[in-house]
Amino acid sequence: MHSSLPSATLPVIASGLEAAVVSDQAAFEALAEDWRALFDTCSGLTAFQSFVWNQVWLRHRRGACSLAVITLREKGRLVGIGPFVTERRGGVQRVYPIGYDEFAYLGPLVPPGRDDVAQAIATALAGCFPCGLLHIPYFQCRDEGLAVMLAHLTTLGWSSCSWARNICHYLYETEGYEKFLAAKSSKVRYNLKRERKKLEEAGPVEIRLYQGAELDEQVVGRVEAIQKRSWLFRRGQEPLGSPFYRELLPALGRQQLADVYLMTHGGKDMAFVLNFRKDRENLCSCVGFDEALAQLSPGKALMNSVVKTILDRGDHALDFLFGDAEYKQFWATRSKFAMELVAWKGVAANVHSWFPARLRAWVKRFPKVKDTLKQLRRLPRRLIGSGRHNAAGGVPPAPSEADTSAKGDSA
Repeated sequence: MHSSLPSATLPVIASGLEAAVVSDQAAFEALAEDWRALFDTCSGLTAFQSFVWNQVWLRHRRGACSLAVITLREKGRLVGIGPFVTERRGGVQRVYPIGYDEFAYLGPLVPPGRDDVAQAIATALAGCFPCGLLHIPYFQCRDEGLAVMLAHLTTLGWSSCSWARNICHYLYETEGYEKFLAAKSSKVRYNLKRERKKLEEAGPVEIRLYQGAELDEQVVGRVEAIQKRSWLFRRGQEPLGSPFYRELLPALGRQQLADVYLMTHGGKDMAFVLNFRKDRENLCSCVGFDEALAQLSPGKALMNSVVKTILDRGDHALDFLFGDAEYKQFWATRSKFAMELVAWKGVAANVHSWFPARLRAWVKRFPKVKDTLKQLRRLPRRLIGSGRHNAAGGVPPAPSEADTSAKGDSA
């Protein structure tokens, strides 16, 4: 399928299921209400698969990609979505999930137990792209819908390769904060109280949760100001005040899919936690604090409050997303993997599947090579203080070593 083709309806590919491919923006916008209804009924999804998140990404990050959103309907009701974009490079049609350049859990929207829907998405995908390459940089290892879709692609003549991309630590507790805290050692419990007391002795502390309509552009601006005074800026993370996030975060807030926790110290904004949520599961997307006050461990004190709020309101999971930072290991009770997937059909697509995806997986087998490449990749960031989406220059002062265990780590 070429990107210039309008939206088209495909033949019925399963009993009672009809597939269509949406390739123009107007038709995509028309999916809003049906998408939200399907999203609300699917368990195991994240804010990254919501209509709002996909809509805002397309406005700001789409670039030269063309829409190729596969929809499945049953008696007119939307029952499945394959949220894809496509581009042709090197003579190969490449297919990605919407938002593929972000650190996010991605994948199709498939209701629980509807293997037929996942298979139908695979059949529609193979019909649109007789030869091509599908690359999903991140997805949850427990994504059953994606697993069924991939298995069906294999029966249709596609080859595939998947591997663990990153470890993801998460906290799981169904009986509240006190039960979680009781599982910690007495020394840990004592240190948490002592660190909070030290923080309060240095000045009045207030922690406030912004959600719903309260999460507006003004709050996003305050979060960005803290970010600029934190280690995140030196690392090169994209500013949370960028046009993308200024539109995304309030929009997710209005859908009850995002929270911001702000800590003020002596009347001054000191630390924040950006959290995405759906149902009873939360995703800790970003943590930051003012490095000038790092010796007071504000990150750990704020995270303790976030964990208490989440568990006491009945939520049972807090996923710290990608990375093996020390603070994630401290708060987490379990771990899982974020996976990467490449599937292809055709000789040219097989060749292109190695760059960079399968090559990256191969390099991981050789730790010394991996570490060398990692240091080379970090060098430009250390020199100019910029990352993939951040062109801002300047390098803030180095953080205090006193608070390394409480450092935030972003997705």
